[in-house]
Amino acid sequence: MVKILLLSFLLFIPIKLFNQQNKKVELYDLLTMFMPSKENTLIDWFTGAEENSPIEWETEGANYEDTYSKDLMLGSFGRKGKAIITINNKPLYILFKKKEVVKWDIKIYGPRIGISSLYVSNNILGQVNCFDDECIKSYFARKGADIKLLRCNTESVSSGKLFYEIKIKNMPKIFLTVDYSCGSAGCGGDFLFQFFEPDSKYFGKQTLINTNCK
Repeated sequence: MVKILLLSFLLFIPIKLFNQQNKKVELYDLLTMFMPSKENTLIDWFTGAEENSPIEWETEGANYEDTYSKDLMLGSFGRKGKAIITINNKPLYILFKKKEVVKWDIKIYGPRIGISSLYVSNNILGQVNCFDDECIKSYFARKGADIKLLRCNTESVSSGKLFYEIKIKNMPKIFLTVDYSCGSAGCGGDFLFQFFEPDSKYFGKQTLINTNCK
């Protein structure tokens, strides 16, 4: 009887770890997880750190700080981790020795009082990435959000930056900067969601000067 219980326990551990490491989260759901419900407020650093969280955190506490955060004035504190993000319920895959699901890099930044921005990225070029203007607008529109392209930097044919205002019903406005790069295999890039309106210094550092975007 003891041997049976021990075997059951040993079998349970890898199954539990497998389930934790293979949880998926929709991009929209990840965003709303960190969004404040009222203007001029921030949610606390415990958010997304629950036992059933789809994010595999690498940082202990909220003490991560890097040049990216400093340069864009995103806050002195942060955390980083990885998660399987889906777009329209579909994860991304990459071919190594076998077909493997892509884990996106996740970073959250903010002052000591809470989280003010969410950064997500992957380093693959793929047709199923959603970094072009048409896909981004369509994605958030299907979620019931109002989205407007306010600024852009599209001087290069294969890369650029886009800046959006997004309004989700009954929630404060948020702002999205998309930094993308494309090749023959598709596009890659990153999303930076900010829960406050950036100032002119931010746009200067991001070279997002053009407001005549189509």
